[in-house]
Amino acid sequence: MPVSDSDERLLYCKPDFLNIDWNIRQGAKGYTIVDADEYRLCSNKPAPGLQGPPLKPTAPKTPPPPPKSLIEGLADLRAWMNEPPKPKPPKREQLTRPKVAPFDIQDIPRAMETMGWKRSAKLMRRWFAGELNYATPEGETRAINQKGEPFPASMVDTTMFPMSWILGFPRANARYEELRQKSLYTPNARKALAAILSRPSLRNYVPSGVLPGVTYTLDAWEKSGRDVQVIHRDYQFQRNSVDSTLLDRAILGGRSLLSPRTFPDDLYGSLGTFSFYAAIDRAEFMRLFGTVAQATVTQVAIYMRDMFTFLDRPGSGSQYLGHWNRAGIIVVPAAVPLSQATTGDWVMYPVTEPGPITTNSVYYPVRNKDFRDWQMKHKRGGDLLLYSDIKFVRLNNPISVTFAL
Repeated sequence: MPVSDSDERLLYCKPDFLNIDWNIRQGAKGYTIVDADEYRLCSNKPAPGLQGPPLKPTAPKTPPPPPKSLIEGLADLRAWMNEPPKPKPPKREQLTRPKVAPFDIQDIPRAMETMGWKRSAKLMRRWFAGELNYATPEGETRAINQKGEPFPASMVDTTMFPMSWILGFPRANARYEELRQKSLYTPNARKALAAILSRPSLRNYVPSGVLPGVTYTLDAWEKSGRDVQVIHRDYQFQRNSVDSTLLDRAILGGRSLLSPRTFPDDLYGSLGTFSFYAAIDRAEFMRLFGTVAQATVTQVAIYMRDMFTFLDRPGSGSQYLGHWNRAGIIVVPAAVPLSQATTGDWVMYPVTEPGPITTNSVYYPVRNKDFRDWQMKHKRGGDLLLYSDIKFVRLNNPISVTFAL
């Protein structure tokens, strides 16, 4: 039974049965495009948390009709016997396309759980259940939403991603250690520290007339009211990114670049590309001589910050997020450049495994655009600003900077 106008088979990457590595399938084992309207990602499920439609009023009961006479009953029987036979339904093999259960975009969290991505599923369900809130290209770095306002408190989460969980992934731990041991000491980091510590609001830590050598301590965490957003805004000076684009390059590069290290996992599904940030926690101020002062950072606060958003850059396509169904994810490498080139739906087709079409054999392409369209349709769905807890790190090599009072 044909399912497309082409016999071309697409190369695709599918998780193995343990969900730890990619299987590369192509040639006769490749996927076929499913070009039919009934095989489309849908968004018909109502947003979670909304009340359903009001119940219809119950119609009053009508009294049963009086029983028919014997003559009327015989007339009905004769009419029934003279009816022509009803046409037989078509045989199953005559159906042009098999029916499959629709796949709704809100089914993705359940598929994530099937793959073991429990935190990703929890985060996405919270996104669906949130108020309408989304980042704009102009406000992304400052977490400004479509109203030109800071993200509301309901869209800021500081508990879902503990640092202990994040650092359990080797690629994240490697970037954290690089930040702690190297990136804090770069010339750019020192320059950023000098700009923060010499601000007029901190000069009272070196009172006028105080003798050289007398120290005053800044406790930035306490001064920030123990609020991670405040310490990030006022004292952050360095960051290291954990980049997920390696996955895309590996997929496009072929099997030789694919390994368990590049297989998408729960960290990739939930945070994608994110950053570790370092902020000043403790610093010692003192006057050196005249109007020259020194501040020595002795302890820093390191934390994760990320925005969970489906924002696409203006002038580009919409980011491809894989082909999904209830069983999980596959990746069709050809979809990566196509999705980057255009937001048009014509380049995004569902695909099916070789053999009979079933609900679990059809995979549906998902892009950032699909989530934005869902938001506009349901007037729900909240981009989130995410913070981890803070690791306070005492520096074995304190960082000193000088500045003029």
